[in-house]
Amino acid sequence: MNIEQIILSKKSNKDELLLSIRTNASKTRILSYDSDKDLFFMDVSEKPENNKANHEIIRFFKKHFGADIKILGLKSKRKRIIFKG
Repeated sequence: MNIEQIILSKKSNKDELLLSIRTNASKTRILSYDSDKDLFFMDVSEKPENNKANHEIIRFFKKHFGADIKILGLKSKRKRIIFKG
């Protein structure tokens, strides 16, 4: 299964995603997935100030996966994503 299929499966099952975030990247994207830790590594183009990076993560999941999400761990580089609805 590729990364997109894993995320879509978790979305349809309403499972949580664990993300490790790197901010100030050149592009917002999911880099890789560690199946042993069930952890996705993600670059975010925005800075981690005034919730800019968190808003970019929300936009990314809405655009690429049609998913409304809630982020837990707003001030952390490790985030838990919960799919809404």
